[in-house]
Amino acid sequence: MWHEPGTGLAFLVSQQAFAALPVDLHSIIEVAVNAVNESTLAEARKNMALKALIKAHNVQLRQMPAEVMLALK
Repeated sequence: MWHEPGTGLAFLVSQQAFAALPVDLHSIIEVAVNAVNESTLAEARKNMALKALIKAHNVQLRQMPAEVMLALK
């Protein structure tokens, strides 16, 4: 990731609008919402693992040189 994504904490939808959708779209929406939730949780787990690598295993993070960052943009 280029930057830290925002955390998806809630998904709101009109119950009336949701009920009006075909049943197959209910499943698509549920799968999509679950995927975003899992992605958010994975990001949190990744951050905890990175902290463990730094503290418990003395891993050192280094910043990429400015010219590399410019080339990546």
